[in-house]
Amino acid sequence: MKTSGLTKKRMANERFRKNEQAILAAYYKLKDYPGAKKLAHAAGVSRTTLYRHHKIIQAIPVDYEDFLFRTYKETIRHYLVEDVPIKTLFLRTLVFIHCNREIIQALFRAHHKGIVEKILDYLRPRTTQDWCAASNPDKVYKVYKNEIMGIIEEWNKQGLSRQDIGLILDNILYLTESAYRSLLPLR
Repeated sequence: MKTSGLTKKRMANERFRKNEQAILAAYYKLKDYPGAKKLAHAAGVSRTTLYRHHKIIQAIPVDYEDFLFRTYKETIRHYLVEDVPIKTLFLRTLVFIHCNREIIQALFRAHHKGIVEKILDYLRPRTTQDWCAASNPDKVYKVYKNEIMGIIEEWNKQGLSRQDIGLILDNILYLTESAYRSLLPLR
């Protein structure tokens, strides 16, 4: 059962997006799963608008996770088919996360970290395929995933600028490439 009116087309509409941002902010501002009337009032929208956006109020975090994951899959699909290096896939993933940082920050603040883990798990088959030269590609993947999760949590805590995030991404790619090369057998 679809519980959300979140679609890429609707999110492109400025009015819909503003209402949605207000709903999300009010949802996390209010505690203990607010009722529709209370949430609509706090968001400054009518209950009709609220239900047009979300059929089940308590499912708002899940609605966002589903929307972001669908959007991510559409964004990254053609990179998975092509012979793109895995570090490029992770960089594209971090850029996607950065572009959707307001939503992800709200989810993180409310302890809903599932979306980032779901996104990173989507890359797992390709990662283990590319890292088959390593003695244990699953272990390498888990380390990489945990590092990225930690970095994203720091972004959320610190409110970093685009320049700082760019520097961090450059360092991640450099360190990842160096670590990967150290895992390869000597020739």
